[in-house]
Amino acid sequence: MDFKVFKDTVENDGEIKAIVAKGAAEQYTRKDMDALTEFVNIYGAKGLAWVKVVEDGLTGPIGRFFETENVETLLTLTGAEAGDLVMFVADKPNVVAQSLGALRVKLAKELGLIDETKLNFLWVTDWPLLEYDEDAKRYVAAHHPFTSPKEADIAKLGTAPEEAEANAYDIVFKWL
Repeated sequence: MDFKVFKDTVENDGEIKAIVAKGAAEQYTRKDMDALTEFVNIYGAKGLAWVKVVEDGLTGPIGRFFETENVETLLTLTGAEAGDLVMFVADKPNVVAQSLGALRVKLAKELGLIDETKLNFLWVTDWPLLEYDEDAKRYVAAHHPFTSPKEADIAKLGTAPEEAEANAYDIVFKWL
């Protein structure tokens, strides 16, 4: 794939992640996609790349950058099929997570995927212990400062602190 934004992101230790809106390709116009791009900008993303999956490949602003084998890989990895909308953010890991997380919730609301009549609980486990604060130029507690690392991750604190998980859990009730 010869898409400069993706190449530059990988070369600078960033990541590229995608979410798929099943059956939503025809529901979102170019104007809608521009609005979604502005939305992810709020969370620090520099942009929102996207393609619509059609019977014979991909359409959209970056569709032409996908060679046949790249299309097959994308469809396999994402489970996308004709009629789906695939959206990508390429940036630092925390920016990708924040922007795609917010976008996922926004799309779920817009597409009517949330059943407001259900009472839902979610256990959050394997929470990261630390996250890098770009402004402070140091690692800070991801959840709260009184959480210890999982015993198996203590050694990571000296070499890869961003990979250490907290010995903690959380429960969320009907967050959406």
